[in-house]
Amino acid sequence: MPNQTISKNNAFQVLTELDKPTKDYFFTLKEIQALHNAVIHFIGNESNPQFKKDIQTVHSVLYGSLQIISPWIDQLDQQIDAIADIAETADPTALIRAIYNDFQHLDVDVQHLKNLIKIANDAILQINPACFNHVGVEISVIQWMISAIKHMTNQLQSDIFSECDVLEQLHPTMFNAGV
Repeated sequence: MPNQTISKNNAFQVLTELDKPTKDYFFTLKEIQALHNAVIHFIGNESNPQFKKDIQTVHSVLYGSLQIISPWIDQLDQQIDAIADIAETADPTALIRAIYNDFQHLDVDVQHLKNLIKIANDAILQINPACFNHVGVEISVIQWMISAIKHMTNQLQSDIFSECDVLEQLHPTMFNAGV
């Protein structure tokens, strides 16, 4: 089967299959980014200097995570546009392989995100809740948001890994190790 040629119809079918996960990953990363920004906002608005000192690790990790997330949001947005704009006369194979390669690289970067979020999650649990004075928000809300980021990141990596595996199984001529 690996020697089978890829028909244009098959390539467009694969491209159509890639549209949904590309959009899903884009929106998931946007949600993760929004949670990051919310936590950073609450940390930034806190007035207690002891809390700011204690939470510095969490703050730094979240900023580091945003440096991974932001370029991927832009990249996936470009891929979504490319899928939508591809002409029926074009050969979608190069775009398909680019998206697949992006998924593989995103999988690696999401592993880094998982590691960073684990650090943030562990660090936030070590902070004395009495040090947090933000009006209307308890530290448990920030802990919950970081926990949500952790769960969403774990699910995202699982989804990406599964998607790459399914693509390799369903379309071995297009997605093999030698490509």
